[in-house]
Amino acid sequence: MGRFCAVLLIVTMGLRPLWAQAAAEAIAGQDDPAFQAAVADWLGDEEALALPVLAGLAEGDNRAAQVLLGMIDKGVSLQGPYLSGLTRDARVALMRAPGGISGTNWLRAATAVPLAALWLRLWDISAQPAIVLEFARAGEPRAARVAVLALRARQERGLEAVAGDPDYPASMRFAQWEAALPAAGAEALSVRATTESAGLSPGDPQRQMAGIDDGAAREAWFQAAEVAEPVDALCLSLCPETYDTCTVAALGAVGGYRGLVTLGSPVEALVDTPTYAASAKGRSDLLRRALLRWPVGGRAGFMARAAALDQCFGAALDAEAARY
Repeated sequence: MGRFCAVLLIVTMGLRPLWAQAAAEAIAGQDDPAFQAAVADWLGDEEALALPVLAGLAEGDNRAAQVLLGMIDKGVSLQGPYLSGLTRDARVALMRAPGGISGTNWLRAATAVPLAALWLRLWDISAQPAIVLEFARAGEPRAARVAVLALRARQERGLEAVAGDPDYPASMRFAQWEAALPAAGAEALSVRATTESAGLSPGDPQRQMAGIDDGAAREAWFQAAEVAEPVDALCLSLCPETYDTCTVAALGAVGGYRGLVTLGSPVEALVDTPTYAASAKGRSDLLRRALLRWPVGGRAGFMARAAALDQCFGAALDAEAARY
């Protein structure tokens, strides 16, 4: 493929060319035309076409393919009907590197890639708060947010030490208010949350967490905030006529603001979040995350409640559930 065609493919897919990357660090193999074509298929939710190609590239030591397969392997919501329908042995052979009883996640073969090494460190119980800043500085904002939630879930109290850094995600300020709860009374905590939320944009759900009701600005926030891009893109694409109620229904479906911050491209270095959010895979990721929050026996009630808020979004959930 000539340079012009390669550039055209990159622009069409939204993949980041090596010369246009700013914060996110290039990963070896991402400029391979076969890899880019496979990612285009994956973004189109064509797993049966994309995954075998990515697996072959990973076996050929393509680091970008190894990193993407490793993230798909760890993210259940990234696994569509084709992958979910394979037998265990077929899934292991397709998605994992050789080794052990069940194979090995491909990230362990790509430890020379700084991003892969960061994820492996986060999955280790000994990860320290500085990893939040490392993800942010590597151009992976979703990973930085996930790291905050992971550390909070482990009762890590050291986040205060990094929360004042300019690279700490402003979208995760609420985690600091929650971390202070055991040490501060409810009134003191409310004062702190209200003060710190003053610098956030009107409509930011974190302000609502602090007791500030500016719901009238919520729609504008969804349309402008980076962290809201997945919901914004889904509702603009599937439910433009009921955008306002769609965003409310989608936010509740993914688990509120805490669920929202976990959405976005699994590897920003390979596909930026706006491109990912606007893709078929990005939409299915959001809908699948919402469905996976409920056991199969409890999904009917959940889906009915979502449809009551927005019939269009409820129909999208129904269609996603039917695929499995």
